[in-house]
Amino acid sequence: MTSSRATYLPLTEQTFPQEHLSLLEAYQRRSSWIWTTEVDPYTAPNSPSGEQRGFRFTYLHNDPNKIPSNATIVIAVDNYFALYINGAIVHEADPRNDLFAALAFSVPLQTPSNKTVFAVRAINGRNAPPTQNPAGLLTALKINFQGSGGSEVLVSGPDTKWVGESLLAPGWEETNFDDGSWQTAVVYPSAIANTPWPPDRRSSPLTIAVGAKLTPPQAVVQNSTVGPGSDDNLQPGAWAGIVVGAALLAAALAAIATFFFTRRRYQPKKRESTASSSYVAYVSVPPTIQTTPYPSNHVHQEQVNSFTQGPEAVERGDYPPAYMGSENAAGSTLSTSARSSEQYPPRPRYQVHHASVHKSSMSGSGLTNR
Repeated sequence: MTSSRATYLPLTEQTFPQEHLSLLEAYQRRSSWIWTTEVDPYTAPNSPSGEQRGFRFTYLHNDPNKIPSNATIVIAVDNYFALYINGAIVHEADPRNDLFAALAFSVPLQTPSNKTVFAVRAINGRNAPPTQNPAGLLTALKINFQGSGGSEVLVSGPDTKWVGESLLAPGWEETNFDDGSWQTAVVYPSAIANTPWPPDRRSSPLTIAVGAKLTPPQAVVQNSTVGPGSDDNLQPGAWAGIVVGAALLAAALAAIATFFFTRRRYQPKKRESTASSSYVAYVSVPPTIQTTPYPSNHVHQEQVNSFTQGPEAVERGDYPPAYMGSENAAGSTLSTSARSSEQYPPRPRYQVHHASVHKSSMSGSGLTNR
């Protein structure tokens, strides 16, 4: 993650100086393991695997004759940590950290206010059962004053107020951050701490990382890429989940693309088929008209008794011939014995035409209309 903050990096590694031997002695003999208060099912000194906790210690200096000039800290964390002093990064989180091998840092201080803030982001690893994974912070620090003001040594334990929190708000490591809502860190008694962290396994650092000067805020790349409360190191299971999720997403996108492509190809064929089938309703056979003999009187009606079908195609929207009517002029019903449901589909509908009434007179040559 890239952020903008002041930094003491890069540091220079040097042999641990004799002037700080009193600090090493305090670390070995007087410092205590501390951590945040955890809830069930976690009992001290256990903490959730793969989670981080934030810790702050504020050193107040109200004596005008004692102006801090330098801070030196010896620190060990189960499992690894990032360190800030007055908001400036001193050490980036490194999962390769050896929890029993303490690290030492020394940096110059710029004191725009009357306090110096030490902030630690401590991360508990994943190399143990979830509810049986100890986590702790162990530290001793030394404040050197300008001139002949001497120094002061402080260790983690009941005499110093370290506070801790599981959810880290933006700027939590800054000097002016309000940590009033944070809880006082729990100090583990020896009966609890000596089991996971035997005192004889504490190793003092042989070297110290020294910062020459404080660099103003700039873009700094940190190892952590996750939000508060989480480990910043993806495990193999997490990578497997990412790969499987990506494969499922790709399969879903491919299925959606195939569906729309197939649908797009199908729709034009469907419209073409519908258009071609809307012109011809059915194939019918034109009827053959049979008439009754002309009567002897001068006025008669032409009677349609029956008809048979012929091979004529009728298009939708055209009117059928008059002889395709279902009734004659006198209202008598036509013979429909030759019709069937197969020959006359139910969909097309036609207007009914009646046979016309003809008035006739007999002449010497035959029937004449008038």
